[in-house]
Amino acid sequence: MMNTAEPNSNVFVRVRPLSNEESKRNEVELDWLSSYNNALTKPSSHQPKAFKSFKNVLLKEAHNKAVYDTTVSRLLPSVFLGNSACCFCYGHTGSGKTHTILGYDEVGIYRYAIEEICSKLTADTSVQVSFAEIYEDKIYDLLNNRDPLFIREDENGQFLIRSQTTMTAAGEVFVKSLRSVVGRTPSEIFAIVNSGISNRISGSSGVHNQSSRSHAILIFEIVTDSLVKCREDIINAEAKIVPVGKARDGLFIKIQAGRYIKDDNGKYTVNPSYVEIPEDTRMLADLENSVASLQQDIDNAKLAAQNVLQSASPEVGGTLVFVDLAGSEYASDVNAVYAKSAKEKREAKQINQSLLALKECIRRSNDVHVPYRNSKLTMYLKPFLQHKETSFSMIANVSIAKSDEQKILSTLNYADLVAKAV
Repeated sequence: MMNTAEPNSNVFVRVRPLSNEESKRNEVELDWLSSYNNALTKPSSHQPKAFKSFKNVLLKEAHNKAVYDTTVSRLLPSVFLGNSACCFCYGHTGSGKTHTILGYDEVGIYRYAIEEICSKLTADTSVQVSFAEIYEDKIYDLLNNRDPLFIREDENGQFLIRSQTTMTAAGEVFVKSLRSVVGRTPSEIFAIVNSGISNRISGSSGVHNQSSRSHAILIFEIVTDSLVKCREDIINAEAKIVPVGKARDGLFIKIQAGRYIKDDNGKYTVNPSYVEIPEDTRMLADLENSVASLQQDIDNAKLAAQNVLQSASPEVGGTLVFVDLAGSEYASDVNAVYAKSAKEKREAKQINQSLLALKECIRRSNDVHVPYRNSKLTMYLKPFLQHKETSFSMIANVSIAKSDEQKILSTLNYADLVAKAV
């Protein structure tokens, strides 16, 4: 149940220390990333570059718990009011984005969030989890064996996430949505997330061999059993209308095909020899009535779900979204561009397009037209980005290695633009 709340959106920087591999290579640390006093300032013989728009900078000594306390914990009060909140991790490949959210050798920040959320659940509430990946502009369900997903826009301009259709023996067509799994304890939810992590696309980087090549979107929603059931009722009601609507449309086309013919000029005109078949007319009227009745069932199911949300405790419907963005510099690493395969270049193109689209949607969030259609990532995230009550934290992850300085500056410039827009 969404409630009015003051949005709390900020951009942070997280500096990771040198990795073991970088230390072995005797990488040099950038001094200007080792301290923070209301600004990150890159020294220059011409004009120093100062970044002053960030809410905070977490230096290399900060562990994930400190990152969580600074960046994500502040979002939860809004979630417990039934609103949505997002945490984005942005940065160049190997900067620590996935480590921050999901964790490698320490607990990921999503786990701290789940522990805090579960500590406040009641006997009637639980957490519904969905986990998807966007790779090469295609969407996959990580909780359903990488089942491919598709985005469809409805008549209200909302994007619906759908999977393959299945048909029952009775002809009912079920359009599967993104799989969601309910958990009530941290251990149950961690197991759900781990099952999705194992299905994610990864590749090698200069830091480790599990560098993400895709955007991962991990969604946690506070729900009740009755809300979950209402949503299932909507799916069942929508399935029943499909075969009836198909029969109605087929019969209507058959009648119209007999009623009209093309003249010598190629224009349709009334067929003078057409004879109405009373049985077809009666059957079409019956099918029209059936479709109207089934549509009413759908509307009633949606109204029931809405009533459940409105009558539930404030936290029900509250949603926390973690977005682990693919490496931002992947296409712009000039020194390596000629070493990239066709597959890697294709990945790079899709990654850069979607990251640009995300930045523009955030920057233009108050415009009449927001370009959500520019990428699958922004279409997927539209339900969260479009609400003015949505709060977010963007964590710009950067290395401290001098050899990554150009990538670091690119990351900070992107994050600075976002920070100035919120």
